[in-house]
Amino acid sequence: MKGNKLFSKAVSLTMILSLLLPIASCSKQNSDDERRVSKNTPWFTSATYDIDIGTDHDRELEDNDFTVDLVGVDEKILVVRTRGQYEGTMDQKNVNWNDYTFDLVSIIDRNTKEVVNTIDVQSALDELAGEYVVKPTYSQGVITIKTSQKETDYDPLTANVLDTRPVTMDAFYRFPDWTFSFREYEIEAIWDDDNNNHGIDLRIFAPNGEVTNAKLKENGTNINSIKMLPLNETKVLFITHGSKGYIYFELNLTDSTVSKADAKDYEWIDLNSIGTSFTGNDGKVYCITDNSVLKVDSGSKTAEEIFNYNWCGTNTAKLK
Repeated sequence: MKGNKLFSKAVSLTMILSLLLPIASCSKQNSDDERRVSKNTPWFTSATYDIDIGTDHDRELEDNDFTVDLVGVDEKILVVRTRGQYEGTMDQKNVNWNDYTFDLVSIIDRNTKEVVNTIDVQSALDELAGEYVVKPTYSQGVITIKTSQKETDYDPLTANVLDTRPVTMDAFYRFPDWTFSFREYEIEAIWDDDNNNHGIDLRIFAPNGEVTNAKLKENGTNINSIKMLPLNETKVLFITHGSKGYIYFELNLTDSTVSKADAKDYEWIDLNSIGTSFTGNDGKVYCITDNSVLKVDSGSKTAEEIFNYNWCGTNTAKLK
């Protein structure tokens, strides 16, 4: 989410959490092209969270420099990361960026809708060593902050450090331009500027700790954007776009091999419109579009719209 200009001293964040319990369509299409809800159609619930994200209440935030990312969620808590800058005139020669920026992870109790803890991610970095945050995650009741030097596990209910371990980064480690998660795999994608052949380098982090590399590249093509769609338990699809339009690559997670996919094999889904993809509690793959949620089954080659924001009472501007 991008924050608009904030005029008040006390910063409040409004977030929408849509709970698909269970996941199903909130409308049906009949022969008369009318939208109807059948008696046995499961209902949807949603909740609005107005929270204090932990920034300095006595300072204004820099205009349009405020982002909030969902780190993770379970039945009890919601974890979000907030980054941004405070207004102020910086001394470019002797600037201390910590005086003007913030990077916070907030833990929200879904029952009370209150922030129970805040982790100041920025204060834990070794600035002299050039340490930076790669990605925070939340899984199985533990928050993990991965940086360029270490991984630190936190207890979300106390914000206490549970464990810290070093990470191995070679001398040419580059900060990822995109990060993707699928099951227990983490995939970092880095834009590679190679003269007139701009490709994408991949770093694949397997559940057993093994790290492998792969490349998405098409000779004579400048690739400048990428999306990921899980296909099955061992394979994901990368949808790239560049100077020659859309190019599709399949990545086998078991051996990190990449093969170019035929665009005709994916004509059954509008890959241009999909955004974030995720795996639901039922093991199915779901994709977010501009106005809906799709359930995707690559085996049967179907993409079923199971939730449409346009048919809900929620202010969708808060979801952007």
